[in-house]
Amino acid sequence: MFGAEPAQTPDGPPPLPPIQALAPEAKIDINIVQGKLSFEGKELEANMENVARMFRDRMGINVVMSPGTTRMRVGDLKLSSATLSEALQALSV
Repeated sequence: MFGAEPAQTPDGPPPLPPIQALAPEAKIDINIVQGKLSFEGKELEANMENVARMFRDRMGINVVMSPGTTRMRVGDLKLSSATLSEALQALSV
């Protein structure tokens, strides 16, 4: 029931519901050729800052990066219908 308090367990407060990933089935296409990332009809420099912006805009996720990593260049990469996990794995190689 909406707004109802979850029942207490004998050991204390009720457990929190599991955190669900943001659209785990969401797919993304990444196309980086000769140092250029194609995104929203533009060609941007293929660096981690622009890749993170693409993830934010297309998948609605928050990307947090270590200082100094935003300008790291990304080599040529083409992914079609990749999940977030697959895309992150490809970027880490």
